[in-house]
Amino acid sequence: MAASAAGFAETVKSIGVGLATASGVAYACGYLARRARARALGLDPGFVLVDEAYVFAGFRFVLLTLLALLVAIPLLLAAHAVARRLSTMLRPGAHAAAERLCAFVLALATLGLFAITLEVKDALLRPASGLLSVALRDAVLGRNAVGVAITIIATALAACAVYWVGVRWAAGGANALTLVLGVLVTLLLFLLPIQQGVFWADRFVRVLERAPDENAGTASPVWLVDRSRDKVVLLVRDAAKKPKLVTFGADKLDGIAVTGTSSLDQLVGSLERP
Repeated sequence: MAASAAGFAETVKSIGVGLATASGVAYACGYLARRARARALGLDPGFVLVDEAYVFAGFRFVLLTLLALLVAIPLLLAAHAVARRLSTMLRPGAHAAAERLCAFVLALATLGLFAITLEVKDALLRPASGLLSVALRDAVLGRNAVGVAITIIATALAACAVYWVGVRWAAGGANALTLVLGVLVTLLLFLLPIQQGVFWADRFVRVLERAPDENAGTASPVWLVDRSRDKVVLLVRDAAKKPKLVTFGADKLDGIAVTGTSSLDQLVGSLERP
C-alpha cells in the first residue's frame, strides 16, 4: 500500500514537472512570437517580462505548429522513405559523405529561412520594393499564402532534424555531425515561434471611436494595433492623412468606444488609398 502511494505521488510529481515545463516553453515561445509580430509590423509596445498575453500566444503557437506538422506529414514520410532507401543502397563511406552533404544543405536552408523571416519589418508604414519583399509583406498582411508555405517547410525541416539527431544519438552517441545537427535543431526550434509571430500572428485590429485626448488633432479612424499589460499602440493619421504609430498608456483608452474591427490588409489598403 505504501509502495502504491509512493508511486502515485511520484507520478503526480512527474506530471506537475511536465506541465510546468510545457507552460514555461509555451510562455517563451509566446514571447518570441509577440516580439516577432512587433518587429514585422514596426511596433514598439514596450515589452515586459510578465504578461499573460505571452501564454495565449504560446499555446496558439503550439496549436498552429501541430497543424503545420499535420500538413507536413506527406513530406516527412517521403523524406523518411528516401533516407531509408539510400541507407540500404550506399556503402558506409558514401553514406557518411551523403550525411555530411545533407547536413550542409540543412544548414543552408536554416540560414535561408532565418534570412527570409527576418527580412520582414515595418510592414505597416514602409512600402516594400522588390518581388521577394513585396511577397513577404503581403504574407504578413494576409494577402497570400507565402508565409504558410514557409512555415510548413520550416516545421518539416525541424521535425526531420529532430528525428535525425535521435537516430544518430541512439546509434552512436555524440560525435561532430550529431553536435552540428543539434545546433541546427536548436536554431530551427527558435525559428518556428518567430515565423508564427511574423506570418501567422493576429491580423485583426480594433477601430476606435477617437484617439485619446493627447492626440485629439488626428483624423479618424484610429486603429488599436497592439496592446500589452500597460501600453497600447495606435495607428493614427494626422491632418495631412499621413499615418504614424503612437504609444500610449493603456488607461488612456478608458471611455473610448470600439466601433469595429479591421484586418491588417484592409487597414493598409485604406492607408494606401489617396
